[in-house]
Amino acid sequence: MPCQRTAGRSEPGHFPLVRRLRWLRVLQYGIAFVNLATSAYLAAFLGSKDASIGGAVPVPIIEAGLTFILTGMSQWVGVHFSGYRKRGWLICFIFLDAFCIGLQIPTIVVLAVAGLPSNCHGVASGMDSDVFGGSGNELAPKYCAIPKSVFWLSLISMALYVYSISVLIRQTVAVSRHMKSLRFENRAAEDTQRLRGSVASHAPSRRGSRLSRNQRGFIDTEVASGATSSNGDHMYTPDYSQTSGSVAGEQPPPYIPDEEPDFVKNSAKN
Repeated sequence: MPCQRTAGRSEPGHFPLVRRLRWLRVLQYGIAFVNLATSAYLAAFLGSKDASIGGAVPVPIIEAGLTFILTGMSQWVGVHFSGYRKRGWLICFIFLDAFCIGLQIPTIVVLAVAGLPSNCHGVASGMDSDVFGGSGNELAPKYCAIPKSVFWLSLISMALYVYSISVLIRQTVAVSRHMKSLRFENRAAEDTQRLRGSVASHAPSRRGSRLSRNQRGFIDTEVASGATSSNGDHMYTPDYSQTSGSVAGEQPPPYIPDEEPDFVKNSAKN
């Protein structure tokens, strides 16, 4: 039906939360990209210095890479396939965001075990005093800034994913209500069209109504009996030759005189 609409093609004004979700996605995969790039740079730099690297360096690279891929996929599906206006995709995005929250937890844990955010004693160790200090077990402050930034950005990323889940839940409720209202409107439109079709199918045609009016108002002058008017038109005159009690074609009974009573005849003889 041309008057029907679908939720996937709904107007953008119906869902003001879509723009907020898009900006949240930009922030989320922006943070994931920064964590991935800085952690990869730190790993390459420490590898060039023959450093002994613990889990505080490779774990953020893996987790940031997975977070970046999942967030980018969510944004791509939401924008190009109207995923932010479809209930099924919204529910899938909620689970993906919950998984991304889980990905930040190992990064925060390994960095906290390495001494962050106060120091970087357990990140890496080596012989270069310019990089690892005099003890050889702690990164210099200018290199320790990278793990610290990854630590705090991971916490911010977790908060953003929690907020995006709340927005996705609200968007899912809005889409469900909109779909329900569309179904109600489509059902009302179908009922209206069905009623109109029923009325049109049972209504008499215009030709039949004109013929019935002519039949009711016209008297066949050839069948009607009567005299003609002065101008030669036939005029109908009813036939009163038959009374209400007589039968058509029957002759009246013969006349029988009334007989005198016996006492009248006897008195006349006397």
